Amino acid sequence: MELTEILREPRQTSGDYHAAAGMAWRRYGEKDSLHSPLAYSAFEFRLAIERYVFEVYYLVLRDKLISAGDLPDEDLGKIDSFSNLIRLLHENAGNKLRLRRAFIFNRVFARVFTPLLQRLSIPDIGKFHKYWQQLSNYCHRQLQPEITWESEDWIKKGYKLLNEVESYLWEVSVKEGYGWVSKSSLTSNLQEERERFINDPKITEEQLELRMKLIKPALEFRRGIQIDILFQNNKFTT
Repeated sequence: MELTEILREPRQTSGDYHAAAGMAWRRYGEKDSLHSPLAYSAFEFRLAIERYVFEVYYLVLRDKLISAGDLPDEDLGKIDSFSNLIRLLHENAGNKLRLRRAFIFNRVFARVFTPLLQRLSIPDIGKFHKYWQQLSNYCHRQLQPEITWESEDWIKKGYKLLNEVESYLWEVSVKEGYGWVSKSSLTSNLQEERERFINDPKITEEQLELRMKLIKPALEFRRGIQIDILFQNNKFTT
């Protein structure tokens, strides 16, 4: 999206909208090392990261609570900071390793059992957090302007950071699919394979894929497999 579109249309809350806005501000200001576009881009990219992580948290929590038939509002109300959101995400997924292996299972499952053209990404939540913290330096007031907004080097580092963040967001949400395989929609056989893989770090991605291909002919799908692909109508593509 062009900056004029971002400025004229109503603001939205989706991750792809914020990523597109961040990219538009970065494009507008980078050539001339402009200060305000740098700050606005950092702000939008930070919001995009928050939303990307929240989407994963929502899907993980929904999978965990699906047997209860709802998603209590109080679970969403516990989020009062980005750090707390990440903590709650890892708590509900089990831990960092279990979450990563769940992402790997999703990617292998989609590759073997679905016609998706994109492979599902494995977003690095730790990298998201690091970028969020680095972007914050360009959003808040600076107590030493002589080494921040008055420093050409600091400005250049800021635009370098914006490009790095933009590239990573593009990789995990456009170049690859950003989504989640709903555990509750899997057959009991596949749920067992999922738990086995997530709980045993010795099982490699290649071994899981081989196992999937071996059991695929014997599986009977009694209901549709649900894969939540986030931002498939992505504004963050131009």
